[in-house]
Amino acid sequence: MCASSLCLCALQITHRETIAQINELTGAAITIRGRFYDKGEKIPDDDKKLHLIIEGPTQAKVRAAKDECKAIIADFTERSIRRDQGAQGPGKYNVM
Repeated sequence: MCASSLCLCALQITHRETIAQINELTGAAITIRGRFYDKGEKIPDDDKKLHLIIEGPTQAKVRAAKDECKAIIADFTERSIRRDQGAQGPGKYNVM
């Protein structure tokens, strides 16, 4: 199990409940394929990076599911950045 923000984001977007919510909201089906590899980790020739396959009855439903996935990733990224900045303090410099 990795602890990087990227890995945690991958876990969030591929979580069963997240996929079910997107399916219910948009009517598109999402299939998870591949495996998560950390940045710089070598990918074996017979494997693929983690990715989502989005299928739906109309292009609009597929687009809506894609937009929802992007929104979830953006939200998670924003929360991670705010959390990391909070750990460092509000400013660039610290007074000792």
